[in-house]
Amino acid sequence: MLRELALLALVGTAQADDVGRLRTLAEQGDPRAQHDLGTAYEQGAAVRRDLAEARRWWRKSADQGYPPAQFNMGVAYARGDAVRIDMQAAAKWFRRAAEQGHAESQYALGMLCATGDGQPKDMREALSWWRKAADQGHSEAQLNLGIAYARGDGTARDRAEALRWYRASALKGNVKAQYNLGVVYYRGEGVTPDREESARWLGMAAKQGYAPAARLLKEMEKL
Repeated sequence: MLRELALLALVGTAQADDVGRLRTLAEQGDPRAQHDLGTAYEQGAAVRRDLAEARRWWRKSADQGYPPAQFNMGVAYARGDAVRIDMQAAAKWFRRAAEQGHAESQYALGMLCATGDGQPKDMREALSWWRKAADQGHSEAQLNLGIAYARGDGTARDRAEALRWYRASALKGNVKAQYNLGVVYYRGEGVTPDREESARWLGMAAKQGYAPAARLLKEMEKL
C-alpha cells in the first residue's frame, strides 16, 4: 500500500567530490550528511547503489532524530528495501517524524491508520494526521481529507469540506482531486450543478492523461 512512496531525494546530481564531503561529515556525526549519504547510496549517485548501506546511514541519522531520515527508514520497512517488510517498524519511524511536523510522514502515518497496517485501524487518527499534512500543503493528504468528508468516513459527512479540500489539492495539480472536483460540479454534490466548471476541472485532469476524466468529458459532450 505504501510502496509507491518516494524516498526523500538528494538535491541535484551528486558527484564523487560531493559524496566524499558528505562521507567526512557523516562520519563526524552530522545527521543531514548521514541522510544525504544514505540517499546517494540508494540512488547510486557517484557511488555503487547499495540499499543496505543506504539504510545503515539513514538509521544513524534517524537515531539522532532527523525527520527526513526517519521517513526514509519508514519507507524502507514499508517497501522491503534491503530489509524484510515490517509495517510496525514503518509505523514507528513515520510516527517519530510525524510528531516533529514532517508532512510526508504525517501523510504516510495517516495511511497506516486508515488501513490498519502496522497498528490498529483508526480513521479518526488518520484524519488527524492527514489534516496536519494538508495544512502544510500536502496534496495527497488534502485529497484524502476530501474523500473522507465526501463519504463521512471517520467524520460527519460534509460536502462543503470535501469541496474545499478537493479544490486545495486540485490547485496543486493533483489529477484525482481535479477529477473529483469535476464530478462534484457535474453531479451537483453540495453545489449547484455547473457543466462549465465541471468541464474545466475534468479538462485539467484529462490533459494529465487521467482516463476517467477524458471518458466523462466525452459523455458530457453527448448530452
